[in-house]
Amino acid sequence: MDTLLMKKDLAKLTLFRELVYNQPKELSLDYFSELLNISKRSTLRTVEELAHDLEKDFEDMEIKKNKYSYSIMNNSLMNNEYFIVSLQLFYLKNSIQFNIIYSLLTKYFDSMTQLSEYLYISTPHLYRQMPEIKRFLAGFKIDIIFTEAKKKTNFVGSPKHLKTFYYFFYWGISQGIAWPFEEFFPLKKFNETFQLAFTDPSHIPSKTKKLEVLFLLSYLDKVNPPFELSEDIKEIATIFKDINDVSTYSHNYVKHEDERLFINLLSRISMADLDNEEEKVVIYQRVLSSDSPIVTHSIKITESIFTHFFPDIFISIEDRAVTFYYIFIFHIYIHYFGIDLSVLFTNPVSLKRFSTKSEQFKLIEKNIVHFFDSITTEHNIKVDEKYLNGYYFLIASIIDYVDPMFLKIYIQYSKHIAGKNIIKSKLYTMFGKENIIIVDDINEAKIIISDCFENENQGQILFLIAEISRPEMWQNLMLLILKEKFQKSFRFPLMLD
Repeated sequence: MDTLLMKKDLAKLTLFRELVYNQPKELSLDYFSELLNISKRSTLRTVEELAHDLEKDFEDMEIKKNKYSYSIMNNSLMNNEYFIVSLQLFYLKNSIQFNIIYSLLTKYFDSMTQLSEYLYISTPHLYRQMPEIKRFLAGFKIDIIFTEAKKKTNFVGSPKHLKTFYYFFYWGISQGIAWPFEEFFPLKKFNETFQLAFTDPSHIPSKTKKLEVLFLLSYLDKVNPPFELSEDIKEIATIFKDINDVSTYSHNYVKHEDERLFINLLSRISMADLDNEEEKVVIYQRVLSSDSPIVTHSIKITESIFTHFFPDIFISIEDRAVTFYYIFIFHIYIHYFGIDLSVLFTNPVSLKRFSTKSEQFKLIEKNIVHFFDSITTEHNIKVDEKYLNGYYFLIASIIDYVDPMFLKIYIQYSKHIAGKNIIKSKLYTMFGKENIIIVDDINEAKIIISDCFENENQGQILFLIAEISRPEMWQNLMLLILKEKFQKSFRFPLMLD
């Protein structure tokens, strides 16, 4: 929802997030100035205004100043994320663009003049705001119209796009922490009336709250004619419903089958890992026989990823199913919903979010782009340019997930006949065989553990081990391996550079 904030409030929220995410680290004024791309004078004013806002309305959060560095202190028992969402909502309420959309959600207006009078702003000022609002709504394939013919809403779009917009808008604002719409959209009353019983342990609180919002929208929308799903998407939605039906709690007020199927679709693109690994495998096995373009494209890209990036690695059915699942969900988002959720974010997800200082990453990035261009050309898969970054990011995430990234270690210990085996056994106990490989060829190793000097090659690390009975030696070795595993896990160096 950042795109709806006023520029000065977005700057304050950005600083607050940085302070929270880097807590307890102190951040300098120079860092903030570079982050916001404004002068130090303007940055200082922004920090002071943020401190004033916190002191006035969020007294448990306090900015600590140390010369020209700043840190944040949380004096409450509440999680920091609570304050991030609450501060965002606080600033949204000051935003004219947010208030325009909120007003249009709660009542119908015959004209721009009537809306401007309701908001106590001038009509010319309202007109100046509308292009940006319409750009935001266009991401959901929705427009605004004004007419004297009384309608239920000023928003125009297909039923699926309207409901999708309502869901992402309401959740994006509340995020399960605050619900500022009780007067018009009585979530509390709704929950008390239907007493939703989420018994599935996989429904953690955040998923439960998201489903509550989704069910409330379905309940409030029941006066509208039910929309119908096309046969190919109905086939896909039915598989989700058969395996893990999240619409089950709405059956006593959502009577139309296509509506329940739609709930199963929308929940998948909006809630991470709604299906567990076992369910993902069953979904994968069920859809393989489908001739839906969404399914066939997902299979082709999944298999191409394994062939191109992992030609010599055995891919388990679980890894294959999980990889397919994420590509499949992304294709449902693209081909059925056809919306652009990047309008919700100031900085949409893309490979550029990763650091590109690493030469290794630049090669991986180039490889991903080349691979995707080749595979879409080979299989004649048309991709809208606005979804390319999403594809690149998804493929990068899959590579990071599937590749085990073993740390290869060579061991040489001559002071005890069983020394090598003792060291190997302890390393496996501490790190597991899924994380490290003990190699026989010293040239293959990243870390060389030895009781004598070895001529390590460039990029190798020599750890001299004098006595395997010393606890401090094991502590130092463990820290070294942890550091290398940490570095290795961030082949896409999001935070290391």
